[in-house]
Amino acid sequence: MNLTNRHIYLFSIVLYLLLQLFFLDRVTNIWIDEPWYANTSFNFSQGKGLVDTAVGSAGGGIFNFLYPLGLGIFFKAFGTSLVTARLFSVLVGLIALLGIIQILRSLRLDNKFVFFGSLIYTFCSVNYIVFRTARPEALEVGLIIWGLYFLILGFIKSQNQSYFWSGLIASASFLCHPNATIYIFLFFATVLSISVSQSKFSFISYFLLGGSITLLAFILYIAFFFQESIPAFIERVMYRSAGGSESFFESVWENLSQFVQLYTLGIKRILVFLVELGVLIWGLFYFRKDKVLFIVSSIGLSSFLMGILFLRPFSTRGFVAILIFSLIALSLIISKIQFSKQDKLSMALLVICGLYFLNNFTGNLYLIHRDYKNTSYSYVDSEIDRIVPDRTKVVTLLNFWFPLKNNTIYHSYKRWHTTSYNDFDDLLNSGDVEYAVISDYLSKNGTATSGRDEEPGVYKAKKEYYDKVRNFAELNGERIKTIKTNNYGNIEVWKMNNKRKPVSLIE
Repeated sequence: MNLTNRHIYLFSIVLYLLLQLFFLDRVTNIWIDEPWYANTSFNFSQGKGLVDTAVGSAGGGIFNFLYPLGLGIFFKAFGTSLVTARLFSVLVGLIALLGIIQILRSLRLDNKFVFFGSLIYTFCSVNYIVFRTARPEALEVGLIIWGLYFLILGFIKSQNQSYFWSGLIASASFLCHPNATIYIFLFFATVLSISVSQSKFSFISYFLLGGSITLLAFILYIAFFFQESIPAFIERVMYRSAGGSESFFESVWENLSQFVQLYTLGIKRILVFLVELGVLIWGLFYFRKDKVLFIVSSIGLSSFLMGILFLRPFSTRGFVAILIFSLIALSLIISKIQFSKQDKLSMALLVICGLYFLNNFTGNLYLIHRDYKNTSYSYVDSEIDRIVPDRTKVVTLLNFWFPLKNNTIYHSYKRWHTTSYNDFDDLLNSGDVEYAVISDYLSKNGTATSGRDEEPGVYKAKKEYYDKVRNFAELNGERIKTIKTNNYGNIEVWKMNNKRKPVSLIE
């Protein structure tokens, strides 16, 4: 069967949606950041602006407003739930997939290599998680992909307008996450290098013109809608930079060792990491033979090095944008190899690619097999929403924000300076708490995706919070419902007796 362009788009879209849409509210358990970002988006959909009331600070996407803005519009159209929040990321991932296909097609690759690129993009286990999670990385990566597409198109066709769109779209990724600054800088450096080498400074001028539109939007937002003070914003962004309270070299080493350990899961994914990093290094040797491959590889490798050097922490999620450059480089390198049974090098490369794909594929299967029988979050949402009246004050977990979105909730992440209470104990002793919705599932060690142990301090804090709320509820209320789940524990709903002064938990 000869693969046509129509076949590539059809098969790629179908495979991607089949993988992503099933068990959307089961695989994986809800992440703490998902309701945090969703709260800002929900407030926007209700006409309250881009404000964070779940936590009460600039966390959750306040200063990087493009993601909650887009998700808020999606909530307005389709309702607010974990499913719709994750569906938004799935659709963004689909648009990003089309960008990958467009990049490979613009390079005149044979259709089988274009389809190969779409397959490894779709089944990459990091992409699988990122594009089904309600976090801004999905939109950030999608914008970087399309920014790269127009950069490559501008290079191939010497088009000023392509560089304009590259500057506009790539710089917009900053409005999703500040870490995207690295890619904007590298895109700028690449276009500047092209302009100098070809003596066509209109390229960099158009790129900067596109970026200036994003800068103007950011300045206007800062001037009129910013919830956080400028000094606090700068301090928090600088805290993300390596070398804050410790030495620069200690921070770099910690970043690198922690990233490798978490990304490779010991030795389970070491081959995956080596392939993704190795193809970027390999691509540098095509400096004379294939300029596009060299550009893609140099941006990808430079962004990895800059992430390790300057970001704290450099998370496994942060690698997803770099991963895009690796997948494009791998597709380009594969297209240049003349495979022959007599050529041991080409056969070895074929085996490595097969193992790489298999490792990612089985990783996805493992997650699906582990979680598909989980109690769906939609069930948890409907049960809690049915029991707890709207517009009541509830002590709970931030993870249960979705069913309590029309309530005033308090939890361990609350910024108390934004409330009328001094701290959590002040709230508990105020007599204002009307309901408590609590589960001990977060105090049982293990992360949502890999299941690895969390830091001892994190585990201890979650356990202490659960014990405090549980003891408060027992002393001051009655349990009216227990929602039994196999992944969120036994969720207990308590109604407080506010006719008497609450029993203090402080000796």
